[in-house]
Amino acid sequence: MPSLGDFNTNLTILSGNGDSVEIINNHILAVCSSVPICNYLAANGPAYFDGNAVGCNSIEEVKAACNIIPPCTGGVLKTWNGSIGDDWNDEDNWNPIGVPNICDSVLIPGNTVTPYLNSETIIAGLRMLPNAALYQNGHNLTVNGNVIVDNASIGNGLVETLFINNSPDVIHIAYSSVYPFLNIRGYWGELTFEGSNFQKNVSVTDSSSRTGTNRISNNSFLAIIFP
Repeated sequence: MPSLGDFNTNLTILSGNGDSVEIINNHILAVCSSVPICNYLAANGPAYFDGNAVGCNSIEEVKAACNIIPPCTGGVLKTWNGSIGDDWNDEDNWNPIGVPNICDSVLIPGNTVTPYLNSETIIAGLRMLPNAALYQNGHNLTVNGNVIVDNASIGNGLVETLFINNSPDVIHIAYSSVYPFLNIRGYWGELTFEGSNFQKNVSVTDSSSRTGTNRISNNSFLAIIFP
């Protein structure tokens, strides 16, 4: 069996009482990043992977495939200013100067030059103020943290995905237009969708240890899936 991708997405793997997940000695098994496994690892469930094909041969490989990123340290808030143009990867378009890295959070004010991604991008948090816009330009954007989008626009209608992973406190999208596929995984806190227009499929999977509430009202969805 080369993949666990056919696992029932409604399956919940529980940890406790000294139990753990062990997947070993399956030499053709290269894909272990199924929804149940990813949710279990995102909730810090103990696991051991060994003797499998590359991609499923260690917990680090599986977490990477699940987009489970270790906690960041040393990140700063980067504010978009667009002083040079629309290129996300131009360090002079940011304050403080420098392109946001995997541990940085991003603030995009309204009524500024719209930033364009030109590569796959990972950041630690995203806040978009009213009248802000962000064009993914056909590239995926991964946010490993909190997301607040108020009266703003994400994406420009190309084939692209916005991944939101392991948000600890809040995912808040209100009165906004979201054009990419939206994939939310392993969130712990509050989820709010209000008065927004989602142009492509939305998939939402929470952490088994989530304590926040879901508030979903007055939206337009192509499709929304809660596995």
